[in-house]
Amino acid sequence: MAAAWSMSDAAAPGAAPFGSAHHKDAFLLFRALCKLSMKGGPDADASGAEPISMQSKVLSLELLLSVVEHAGPAFRRGPRFVGAVRQYLCVSLLKNCTSHVTHVVALSLRLFVALVDGFRGRLKSEVEVFISHIFLRILDSGNSTHEHKLLVLEVFHRLCNDVDGLVELFLSYDADFDSIDIFRHIVVALARVVKGPSDKPGAAETATEQGKGAARNDAALRRLALSGLVTTLTSLARACDVDAGDAGTETGDDDVETRGEGPEPPSLARASSSQPRLAPPPPETTTSSAPTSPRAAPPPSGESAKRVE
Repeated sequence: MAAAWSMSDAAAPGAAPFGSAHHKDAFLLFRALCKLSMKGGPDADASGAEPISMQSKVLSLELLLSVVEHAGPAFRRGPRFVGAVRQYLCVSLLKNCTSHVTHVVALSLRLFVALVDGFRGRLKSEVEVFISHIFLRILDSGNSTHEHKLLVLEVFHRLCNDVDGLVELFLSYDADFDSIDIFRHIVVALARVVKGPSDKPGAAETATEQGKGAARNDAALRRLALSGLVTTLTSLARACDVDAGDAGTETGDDDVETRGEGPEPPSLARASSSQPRLAPPPPETTTSSAPTSPRAAPPPSGESAKRVE
């Protein structure tokens, strides 16, 4: 099988030669993992009829994540490896990002973040397709699950937390007249999640257990989206050499903290302040700080009164 693959690659027109036999083996192994991660439909469940296929998919995605995160300059700059990432890995992520298995979606989104970090300048069109046609649609769709929306918001949070990456994202897409305004779409999507749905349930619906669970899920989404907006402003302030301080982040986390019951989302990273807020000191009383009025002058004596007359 490897011999057939190598013969097909060698016969490809314009294919750059490998630097060594190790580079060739790495290319073949990487492509095999990408093809293995594509097997199994997006609706297959780990507890369904094909557990081995799903386990192979998950294992291949984990290995691909390790490869991308620990890739060296030969992998990130080599034309054959970059072409394999564009031709095989991106296609695999397109299929797995729409899976109904949460663990598969989480691994796929982690792979996307690793690709943005390592191949940002070489995958411009691919990153645009992922954000505009997959992630934003997951947030806007009413059929998307709460876990999938949380994972997408976590991806946006990580992208906005990278100062250099956020500036490069704006310059590569929003400042380019031929591209979609990716930065603006991300900010608008986060603000839309913070605002909440237009058709909010009534008091009778929220009184049930299902309604309480939906309210907690919406609160978690709004909290993470608001944290993403705060992170975006903080990154922009750092890019402009403006001292944003830590008060803005603490205020954002405290103001959107939900008081409801239920477990917190596991992927939500929240900064906890060890020092509680202090109440403002009471205003000072006017009696202790009021200035004393000047004493009235004594009436003039008789002689001075005569002089005045």
